[in-house]
Amino acid sequence: RPRLPNEDWARRVKLLRKVPLVLPHEPLTVRELSRKLGMKMDYVMKRLVALGEDKGLTPDSRVDLDTAELLGLEVGRKVTRMGPTESLAEYRAR
Repeated sequence: RPRLPNEDWARRVKLLRKVPLVLPHEPLTVRELSRKLGMKMDYVMKRLVALGEDKGLTPDSRVDLDTAELLGLEVGRKVTRMGPTESLAEYRAR
């Protein structure tokens, strides 16, 4: 039987929950956060507004790390933060 779009979405979300969300030490843009979460930017922007961000969000708006972490936890991702002097290669090596 052919897959429905909702089945694909549910499967993708289930797979993404296994991948930890690694946040850098500086704020992210909405675009970067949606890419890291693997979700559409419109959905991420709606959730950010629901969490108390400004309604005038654009894809290039900055999102503080606490809000990004809350959103990651809300969608079921394990969230970790990199240290201020750590590169992504150093983070992966630990």
